[in-house]
Amino acid sequence: MAIDLSNTLIVAISATALFDLTESERYREKLLQDNPAKAAALFRNYMQRHDNGHLETSAGFPLIQAILNLNHYAKKARR
Repeated sequence: MAIDLSNTLIVAISATALFDLTESERYREKLLQDNPAKAAALFRNYMQRHDNGHLETSAGFPLIQAILNLNHYAKKARR
């Protein structure tokens, strides 16, 4: 059975818009320049090692927070 999304706001946003990934992007670019053949594997390992690290928010984070807060108003309106 299909889900009806006709009254649903769907937003797609990239991780780079939500979080500051400057350091990892810089590292990825360096890997691509220094060792293109192994860059993907080396970057994958780097990301796995930093998987649980703290990420600073980026410009899009407050927008998504505001959109998610719309759910509170929708719940109140249904009451």
